[in-house]
Amino acid sequence: MVEAFVLNIDQIKNLDLMKHLISPKKQERLDKIKHLPSAKQILAGEILARSVIRSKLGIKNSDIMFDYNDYGKPRLQNVKDFHFNLSHSGDWAVMAISSAEVGIDIEQVISLDLTIAEHIFSPYEKQQLSSKPATLQLDYFFQLWTLKESYIKMIGYGLSAALDSFSIQIREGNEFPRLLKIPPEKVYFRQYRLQDNYIIAVCSRNNTFSSMLTEINQDFVHNT
Repeated sequence: MVEAFVLNIDQIKNLDLMKHLISPKKQERLDKIKHLPSAKQILAGEILARSVIRSKLGIKNSDIMFDYNDYGKPRLQNVKDFHFNLSHSGDWAVMAISSAEVGIDIEQVISLDLTIAEHIFSPYEKQQLSSKPATLQLDYFFQLWTLKESYIKMIGYGLSAALDSFSIQIREGNEFPRLLKIPPEKVYFRQYRLQDNYIIAVCSRNNTFSSMLTEINQDFVHNT
């Protein structure tokens, strides 16, 4: 089962009071960030990860040790068959967990110049985007963007991957999105809506997804 969790960053009322929950190394990183919203996003992601890990695995916060691959994807040290990934945007931090590799991305749907698609989408994706009515193109752009991000985060390459080297097919109705890639690769996607202006995409090699997002609040953070 792939599960997705969300934490509203407004739950982080006071950085100094919450920083004791994270590692000294991450505290040092936060102290160097002068932009308060960015610091809150990073702190919220770390707190979300630790809270869910404590709840799911029954381990103490002090025993949670993270490792990172060459592209910065986090993983738990000394724990097998537990995969997770984090993302944040605007007011939200999100986390996906699975027994198989997993990636997650959240984006706030905001106005932007859609010509950026020329640089990050495949020819197939650009054709699909341009075929949509003008009023739907912005939302479709963010659907594609989150799906592509979730895939490259799942495989662990992050933005070092060539975004135009693969395509995502968004299908109608209840059909899940599909990866178009040579050679073929068996991965699965699920998208979620959060509030009116956030899109979340999750990608995993596990094909069973929770139907709903699980929201984490400050009480859960302190009581798990």
